[in-house]
Amino acid sequence: MVYPQGRVSHVDANSDPTAVGINIDTYGILADMRAYSIDLRQRLLATVDKGMAREEAAATFGVSLVTIKRLIALGREGGDLSPKLPSGRRRIITAEQEGALRAQMEANHDATNKTHARLWQERQGVAVSQWTLGRAIRRLGWTRKKDARGQ
Repeated sequence: MVYPQGRVSHVDANSDPTAVGINIDTYGILADMRAYSIDLRQRLLATVDKGMAREEAAATFGVSLVTIKRLIALGREGGDLSPKLPSGRRRIITAEQEGALRAQMEANHDATNKTHARLWQERQGVAVSQWTLGRAIRRLGWTRKKDARGQ
């Protein structure tokens, strides 16, 4: 099954021998990756502390053995069990600015990314590359479509 934004759902391994059973989006990024809740982390540690084997706890809670080992190490150190912020660079076009980008896209739907980058700089006062703008446009769900003449 293909989702609107290009994500592929689980595929039956019998019908597709290359299927690996994980969601990967169009750009090769794991889709649907969410941090485990603090509640789950605490329950997992409590269960292991009560004597359940790590392998059994991993199967029961649906997490990897490595995740359990990492949480146990954090618990022993007295570390914070809350999920960390994802690493990486901060977005130049923030979620708050996406409304302005959407309005710009609707007003100039046939413009190139390079033109949109120039318009963004003129209107928002922030210089962005056409590549940065292209990523932001994809996050909005816009795709590059051509008219009937192929232009």
